Amino acid sequence: MLRSLVGSEMCIRDRYQRRVRGYSSGMVRSIVARWSFMARFGKRGQAIELAQEWVSSFGVRAGMKKHKTSINSGGFGPATSLVEINTEFGSMAEMETFFDAFHRADLRGPQSMWLEKMDKAVVSGTPKWEVLHLSLIHI
Repeated sequence: MLRSLVGSEMCIRDRYQRRVRGYSSGMVRSIVARWSFMARFGKRGQAIELAQEWVSSFGVRAGMKKHKTSINSGGFGPATSLVEINTEFGSMAEMETFFDAFHRADLRGPQSMWLEKMDKAVVSGTPKWEVLHLSLIHI
């Protein structure tokens, strides 16, 4: 699984760099990495608590800034089982440093134990990472 994440992160980075070349430098303000998944029926509260635990225990240690991170869940429109962690980075390099941190030994062991708890609350096959641009709006 770790190798597949590394490969997908590299694909995300390469796609991002190709697309950004078409923008003027002033348009893209920052980058948002979004990790989303669907909670199992009746496990939404537990999934949100585990997402908060992940941000505090692993995300911050890997480079997330709490004031630039939010946990969102479905309300009206999206499925109520949807849970998202969104975190903003100032640059692609900052985001890559964040993803690289998960290869550190001090995060791998504890994160494996956390994943066992998360498996009970999340629908298998639904977790995914997405990278978005935050762009300036010119009025």
